[in-house]
Amino acid sequence: MLPDFAEIARRLIVFAPRVNEGRVWLNPKESGYRGDDVVQSFLSYLRNEFRAARMDDLETILYNFLIENPALPNWYLATLEGLNIDIRFEGGEPKIRPLSTSGRSGIAESWMDLSAIIDPDILVTLQFTRIFLREMHHADLENWGVYCRINEPLILGQPMWRRLRDIHTHLSGCEPAPLVWQELLSRQITIDTLPAYSPRNDDVFGTWPERLDERTLIEEVMSEWRPIYSQHLPDTAEHTAFNHQPRALWSERCTLQRAWLYHLRNPDDEFFARSFDRYMFAKNRFVRRHIQSPENNPGLESFRRNFDSLKIVRQNKSPRVERILLSRWRDFVFDSQALDHVELRIAAMRDVVSYRRFLTSLHSVFRMTSRRPPRPGIPGRYMPRFVVHFIRPRIEARSEAPYLDIDRLRRDLDRQFMSLRHFLYDNPRSFAPGEALDTDRHRPEFDASELTLDQMRQLVVGVDVANVERDTPIEYYVPYLNFLRGQNLDEQANELLNIGSEYLTSTAAYYRQSYQSARQGHLGLTLHVGEDYFHPLIGLREIWNAVNLCNMMPTDRLGHALALGTDFTVDALQKDERYVAPVGRLLDALVWADRRLGTVDGVDRRVSRILEDIIERSSREIYQRTVRKSVLYEAIRLRKFPVSEKQLEEAPFLRLTGLRADTEEIDILRADAYDPDVCRRRALMRTVPHELSNPLVTEAFNLIRSELIRQICERRIVIEVNPSSNRCVGGFIRMKDHPILKTKVRERGIRVAVSADDPGNFGTRLDNEYALVVEGLREMALPESEVADIVTEIIVTSHDAAFGRAAYSNNPADWTSDQADEEFGESVRHDPRSGPD
Repeated sequence: MLPDFAEIARRLIVFAPRVNEGRVWLNPKESGYRGDDVVQSFLSYLRNEFRAARMDDLETILYNFLIENPALPNWYLATLEGLNIDIRFEGGEPKIRPLSTSGRSGIAESWMDLSAIIDPDILVTLQFTRIFLREMHHADLENWGVYCRINEPLILGQPMWRRLRDIHTHLSGCEPAPLVWQELLSRQITIDTLPAYSPRNDDVFGTWPERLDERTLIEEVMSEWRPIYSQHLPDTAEHTAFNHQPRALWSERCTLQRAWLYHLRNPDDEFFARSFDRYMFAKNRFVRRHIQSPENNPGLESFRRNFDSLKIVRQNKSPRVERILLSRWRDFVFDSQALDHVELRIAAMRDVVSYRRFLTSLHSVFRMTSRRPPRPGIPGRYMPRFVVHFIRPRIEARSEAPYLDIDRLRRDLDRQFMSLRHFLYDNPRSFAPGEALDTDRHRPEFDASELTLDQMRQLVVGVDVANVERDTPIEYYVPYLNFLRGQNLDEQANELLNIGSEYLTSTAAYYRQSYQSARQGHLGLTLHVGEDYFHPLIGLREIWNAVNLCNMMPTDRLGHALALGTDFTVDALQKDERYVAPVGRLLDALVWADRRLGTVDGVDRRVSRILEDIIERSSREIYQRTVRKSVLYEAIRLRKFPVSEKQLEEAPFLRLTGLRADTEEIDILRADAYDPDVCRRRALMRTVPHELSNPLVTEAFNLIRSELIRQICERRIVIEVNPSSNRCVGGFIRMKDHPILKTKVRERGIRVAVSADDPGNFGTRLDNEYALVVEGLREMALPESEVADIVTEIIVTSHDAAFGRAAYSNNPADWTSDQADEEFGESVRHDPRSGPD
């Protein structure tokens, strides 16, 4: 397959040998073209990338491309024209739309992929300069956010499009690459604050010499362009109306636009052109590393590695710096003009004081927005809700113990969950385990300008468990989640508190008194499950455990849940050969599947024999003996009890479970958690047995999946879809292949909500995520009316599934107003698909 002009342009722009040689003009009609070193090296590069193409064909297409596009500006414009992308300015904001109405399909995906390779500001400022041939004025930047909006008419035509709700956004993922670049340019940070450019991270991006060259390049172009950049810093007094826009971002865009204007008027100034080319090349390389795309980020583990290495290390972060960061994140989160409510994920904090300090800083940041003029149809004051984000620990494969440390995990969970419990239901301060609480002595006092304790608690509306699920099954979080949400508080649960971990035991008596307060308010639950799995069956088991063990209720949410959309019959034909999984995780999934198949009608009896044979082989490898299925199932079920190795043999636990200390189930439970040899054998990676691709087995797994979908629909549980994130983690490129979207088309009863996840890291915003969904539905060959119906359902579900109501008002004291719901309209409130108020 031959590359098109857009592909040629994109690769030529970021081709390092061309930039090193300072070539901003390549004319095939000049003598010596065929012997040009840059041309020949670029042809060799294309030959290596497109192995199926003949060299003569590559030479011809490059020749034809350069005849039409000989210079640097032409190359950038060719990336847009070749993808049928046009950029138009409306109301001062650039909007992405198709160049011709006949080729509307694929615009969203093409723009998202392009903007992860070439900085969008470079393209937008070039387009502005080419059209208007003048400098930008203040009005040109009035509503221009960090990322451009994809102009999707179907979304804009929705009656409630200005009431979109983003119910899944991580605060730590709201630091976009363009703003990090501006911090480097304005000397707010140095390149040393980015771990990815440090010699200590040799395994992040290839070899150290390659990274050293890029580091040197960035430092050199920064030195060259800082004097030019500083000329365009806006005057603070003159631009008070635009304080919601980052000043550095505004200034750098002015710098880019004036540079393009000078270059277009003076194309013969090669010295300036080469310097400008180097600057744009360095920024493109920087953006490409920071923005995660399907091309450079296959899987959640890769995303986490990139995310951690590119996160700015800020030493001694003062309250002032924290407020500045919160202000920036606030502005970026609300870039989307259609957004009226957002739920931000924040990391679990170590104590109550940390929660109070964070929310107090946030309060001061959002009080300052009263100077910001409201945009059309959007209130002038925002206050998000927060979901506390519990991060699963990652297991380092090269560590001495490459398996989950159960004791350490439970100690961490004890501290994190108890801190949040204290904050939500108790006097807001830290106290030692078992310490009596004197509510009169420690009563909090707030100034009139501060948040009250009740307001602080109202801002925290849910909990979330996320990160790499491959390493930590959800069942270890079950007792903590149920305890925190005040669920399953029967006599067994009370007795469990007496035998649980040291921290839970020491505070059990006190927390029995707070059960009633826990029942008074519903704390929402989101669980990231079925997103990143070794095998789809393991992902299905995680989803089932989340739904049933955590007693998920209507409007509780499953994060991503991509395994739910897997057709095992098709998957076995396409992907089964490459599946590799730990023996222990696969054994757990097979034991669970065998038990679930006993409750499903229409399963061939031979399936049970096939599974039993694999279970027997796997158990023998792990435990060095054959273990019965019933014993394995019971041992797995007992993992939800947070007990130590010593407590496994004590009377309270044995009385609760009805077992004896010398039973085989207790032995297996102890070995799985505390025997190093068994843990290592469980962690051994093995190719998935070929028997699982048997048509009888895949059909049986599909029955389990259908039963689970039915259960999710009956409970009205919502599935969070994050298109850009899912394209990176889920292993698919086109939105038409999105597992949950395909399931939504087949099972209209399933409830789906669209969110942005980590908008800074994926280079996106909420309305662009909806544009990706619309594009995927269209590519499934659905009628336009059905596409509109599904999008309407998704918007309504996102509104209905929000854990906290929209919190904004022009009155600083009124953050619990129902104004948003009153303005949302009768068409949504009484829509039968939106569920009860």
